[in-house]
This record gives sequence, structure tokens and C-alpha cells, in this order.
Amino acid sequence: MRHSLIFLTIIGLLYSCNQSDKKTVVHDKAAQAQHNDTAVTSAERKIIIKELKRLQVIFTAIDKEKVADIFGFPISEENLGIYIDNSSFNENLKKNSNKITRSMFISSYYDISESLQIDQISHR
Repeated sequence: MRHSLIFLTIIGLLYSCNQSDKKTVVHDKAAQAQHNDTAVTSAERKIIIKELKRLQVIFTAIDKEKVADIFGFPISEENLGIYIDNSSFNENLKKNSNKITRSMFISSYYDISESLQIDQISHR
């Protein structure tokens, strides 16, 4: 009986030791996965920051052509969400089925930039 009790105690200890190791491995895998997610996030964050700085340079330069290069034309008025109190622009907008063409964008750039508050982007 005594041998059985010692034997069962040893088996119980070995079993509990094995369970602890598995949890550590799982924890290490979870930590590694979290580290990988953080590394990807850092890389993505650097790309976003780089692109935002590039946009700021473009907007600061106030070059209509470069700003127009950012967009894919024609742009639906609903997607851009601008309002311009310019009868010529609004007539062209209606003729183009509420889509802004590149030439419309460039010719009305100052009104559009005011509506979109682009000057707020170029100033910190």
C-alpha cells in the first residue's frame, strides 16, 4: 500500500510538471505571436507616417497638378463631399453626372481646397 501511495504521488508530480511545461510553451507561443503582431504594426505605422509626410509636402507645395495626382478621376461628388458656391463648377458637375473630372478639379482647385480644408493639413 505504501508503495502504491508513493507511486501515485510520483505520477501526480510528473503529470503536474508536464502540464506546467505545456503552459509555458503555449505562453511562449502567444508571446511570440504578440511580438510578431507588434512588429507588423510598427512596420505598417512607419509606412503610414512616411505617406502622411509625403502628403503634407504635396499639400504644402500648393501644386494643383501634384495634388490632382493623388486622386483617381473622375471622383463622385458624394465620395469627396465638397460644396462649392461656383455656378460654372456646379453646371459642369451636373453635366458629368455629379462626377468631378481632373480638369474641373484643377480649374477649381482653390475652391475645392478651401472646402476640403487642405490648408489645415499643410499646417501643423
